[in-house]
Amino acid sequence: MFLECYWRKIKGQIKYYIFVCPVYQLAQTFVMTLFTKQQQKKYQNNPLDINRLLTDSKSIVLSCNEQVLNDIHGWIKYLFKGHVYTNILPVDEKNVDLFVLMDGIQLSLNQLKIIFRAMWANTPVLIFEPALLRSINTWCDNKSSAKYRYDVGFLLDYLTAHYDSTRQNYLEKMLNDKNLIISKEQKQRARSCINKIVENHLSKYNNQPIYVPKIGREGVEKVLVVDQSYGDNSIKNGLADATTFKQMLKNAIEENLSADIIIKTHPDTITGSRRGYYIDLKEKD
Repeated sequence: MFLECYWRKIKGQIKYYIFVCPVYQLAQTFVMTLFTKQQQKKYQNNPLDINRLLTDSKSIVLSCNEQVLNDIHGWIKYLFKGHVYTNILPVDEKNVDLFVLMDGIQLSLNQLKIIFRAMWANTPVLIFEPALLRSINTWCDNKSSAKYRYDVGFLLDYLTAHYDSTRQNYLEKMLNDKNLIISKEQKQRARSCINKIVENHLSKYNNQPIYVPKIGREGVEKVLVVDQSYGDNSIKNGLADATTFKQMLKNAIEENLSADIIIKTHPDTITGSRRGYYIDLKEKD
């Protein structure tokens, strides 16, 4: 029993040091780049039918464990008609109809396992992200019921994640298509959706009170500087880093000397489970 417990502890430390090793991280980056390039090559001119994949796939493997599926992505199973497996189950990749990379493109062991299995079996892969209208509460708030943290909107792509600025995603490809024609009915539906979002004060998270706060000096111009969760996938894939946030705040101050500079803290940071780029700033004159 002692040896078994000791081995578990050592194994966890070994996995940690391997994961943070620069050489290992470089290898992960190489695999992810190879994968996204392959996706572009396979499907750029041969689009996948996402609706058909969701309907017809009998066996689907997600790159997350059962706990994450239940705690955060509890309703994603209703997207699929077939049987949903998590990456920890011993499923033969040759019998899988669809692999799904959960939470965009990131350098995680779970995603790398899925990518290797999908490439080996030459099976379609969808890249999943919660939609921009996501949930009632942030997924970081473990004190709230799981049902309030579930995704109720989904983004599915097969080229890359929507925040990847290094290559074209499906939405970009569709919108930039010279043959795209948006009908009168589609424009009316878009306007109806926009009106509904505005009238109901809908946003990514929807658990906060609806009121207009009094911030700063009355009658003085306000400039909003938007923070993000530290190390979020959208930062690196958006070709930004911590220096970008420092420069953004510096520019906001220097270009608006008479204004109140307001920093919008990310909801995930407010829960205390994730840091922000401006979390340590002190209020100034």
